[in-house]
Amino acid sequence: MLHQDLANMANLVQSRLSVLGGVGGAGSWKDEARAILEIQSTRELVDKIERENASAYRQLDYAFEEDDLQTIEKHHDGLKPLLETISEKQPHLKLYRTVGQTFWEHDGERNDFKDCEILRLAAPDGYAMDWEWDFQTNDDGKRIRVCHVKFVKQIDTDKQGNSFRMGRHVEECSEILFDHDIVFLWGWAASSNQFKVKETRNGENWRGELYQITDADGELSPVMIRLLATYLRQGWIMMNEQKEGEELIAYMSPNGIDYMVKKWGNEILEEFKYAKNYEEVYSRYKIR
Repeated sequence: MLHQDLANMANLVQSRLSVLGGVGGAGSWKDEARAILEIQSTRELVDKIERENASAYRQLDYAFEEDDLQTIEKHHDGLKPLLETISEKQPHLKLYRTVGQTFWEHDGERNDFKDCEILRLAAPDGYAMDWEWDFQTNDDGKRIRVCHVKFVKQIDTDKQGNSFRMGRHVEECSEILFDHDIVFLWGWAASSNQFKVKETRNGENWRGELYQITDADGELSPVMIRLLATYLRQGWIMMNEQKEGEELIAYMSPNGIDYMVKKWGNEILEEFKYAKNYEEVYSRYKIR
């Protein structure tokens, strides 16, 4: 804190005491100045903690429609292997690329801007998945390649809410990405985002409807938003982390599920208990 700030604070305290009739003399205003400094120090500490917490949650800003079509003939560096896999396994999908910026926000101010490559796998009927390459460290300290999914979306609101079609698009995209050593896809399930959303018969956001679903044993789940329930039915699992009402979820590759079972045993397969194909997953990956 600057000396001028201290002087101003001392003058403020002296003025306040003067109004009160000079109660307590010099010792009292020094004590009160010390108390004010302690409050200021606490505020600075709280602000530092809030900034550190805010910096842990980076946000992304990019122009959704300003993306470039990538082809075998014309593509950005490093994307040819991905395009070859698309051509081989899901030739109806198209790959787009754009560059956005990540940042973290505190008190309305954006900080620490970094460029971020965003890729999109889009189907002819409008379903698309926007994502970026990512790296994480697993429990054994090994660095693994994953994908951070930004959106699984259908711009045409009349086609939204088709869980079968949305699930099929994720399967098609993951087949491509898992072929490139991606261990899992991860993202946040939230009831609202920047895009228009189909309304229910009651005029509500379909993603935000409150639902309960049954697990493999017929037990009811806790209340959750419909979007999260849809993802869990499709085989995503919850990662036991929440952020402002959003739920962190992951879509595991076969290698990822194998790792989970070897690390934690068959019990970990209970994480898939809400999936429609739970019995198939359990039978395939359990340790006998």
